[in-house]
Amino acid sequence: MPFDILHSDLWTSPILSSAGHKYYVLFLDDFTNFLWTFPISRKSQVFEMFQSLTNLIQTQFSLRVKSFQCDNGGKYNNELFQQYCANHGLVFRFSCPHTSSQNGKVERKIRTINNTMRTMLAHSSVPQSFWHHALHMATYL
Repeated sequence: MPFDILHSDLWTSPILSSAGHKYYVLFLDDFTNFLWTFPISRKSQVFEMFQSLTNLIQTQFSLRVKSFQCDNGGKYNNELFQQYCANHGLVFRFSCPHTSSQNGKVERKIRTINNTMRTMLAHSSVPQSFWHHALHMATYL
């Protein structure tokens, strides 16, 4: 079923975007492979994006996220996420430390998105600081 498992990871850009973003967070539905990406300026915004997305899923699809798969980073393994998951009946699934292969589905998606972004920026001769625009287009494609 859609939203039975939602995968997530955070990517750090080596270049600050023209809009002041340093990161993007990626959410991937395991069943449909539908993808959401959000450029953010601080790692602490990951929880806000997660909360917004789960509210959108509940409102627009009348479904709830059942489990959340992510790496064991501090951006996910914290009090806010633990409390939210406990209150909403979400199963929190962490990959083991230093084993990115356990979060492989989302890791491969990040690689695909980043390759697409780099290709679009290179072929359009747009400065790399516009990566957040390329991110939206790569996600759409």
